[in-house]
Amino acid sequence: MKIDNTFRTADPDEMRRQLEGHESLLIPEVARLHERYASMTCPECDSPCRPVINTDRPFKPGQVTPNVLLHCNHCKAIFEPETKIIIRFGEAYDPLPTPADLFVNEPWDPLGS
Repeated sequence: MKIDNTFRTADPDEMRRQLEGHESLLIPEVARLHERYASMTCPECDSPCRPVINTDRPFKPGQVTPNVLLHCNHCKAIFEPETKIIIRFGEAYDPLPTPADLFVNEPWDPLGS
């Protein structure tokens, strides 16, 4: 038995005929998500954001659209839109030093000389 591995593209006119009368699942969902993401702002600087595909987990079970993270146009922070959990802090993020950070590069001088 010989297997034909030739890739064949579908005829666009035939595809349109096959899809006629069927409801689109993607268009309403994409429009809803587009509106939602456009209304969200960065949790750090309150600037507008743009959606980017989450390359670590591009799809979630039961979801028809790609899984996205929101990327801040101003400070470059990246966060999860559902929970607003920050995945990467933006450029404006200036964390407070911890006690360990204060003494990392300081020589130990117990007498204070």
